[in-house]
Amino acid sequence: METGATPTDFITALYYSGFSLSTLGTGDIVPQTGVYRLLMILQAILGFSVVTMTLTFFMSVYSQLIQRNSFASSLHYRTAATADATELLIGLSSGGQFGSSAEQTISNTAQQVLTLIEAQHNYAALGYFRFQESHYALGRILFLVMDTATLIHSALARKLRFLRPFCIRQGTSNGRKTMYFRSGVLVRT
Repeated sequence: METGATPTDFITALYYSGFSLSTLGTGDIVPQTGVYRLLMILQAILGFSVVTMTLTFFMSVYSQLIQRNSFASSLHYRTAATADATELLIGLSSGGQFGSSAEQTISNTAQQVLTLIEAQHNYAALGYFRFQESHYALGRILFLVMDTATLIHSALARKLRFLRPFCIRQGTSNGRKTMYFRSGVLVRT
């Protein structure tokens, strides 16, 4: 543009605004007054911020998607592709005994489930990413984990001593030891 007053018609303003938002620079239109120069700088910062935040969001969603899928795959293979909590627990036991490695695996699984739920809460867009394989489905993951937790609480609590720290109260009723858990599960041994 030629030197002189800064053009202020709508089409020129729209052109200049789009240009400064998308490329962080000036082209054939150069602001002539201090106010318009300041607005150009602010708009360039805003454009850069929008692009950066959008890319960061997509990278975060992609990262959470990879975490969800790797967790789903690990559960799928730990259950021998059956989605059966019994298979998962059998894989954790060594000769029918649950050692410290089983405790650590269950603890890690619980942590991964909490991370998965928090990611689903923070990134609602994850719900739109679905795969044809059913073992990647969030519902299947949660069903398997809840089924495993129920099986542990109802059938294996007396054998798994590491569950005692999660017990909120213990007592004796009719000569039977009773453990009460935060989830409302009552285990009698």
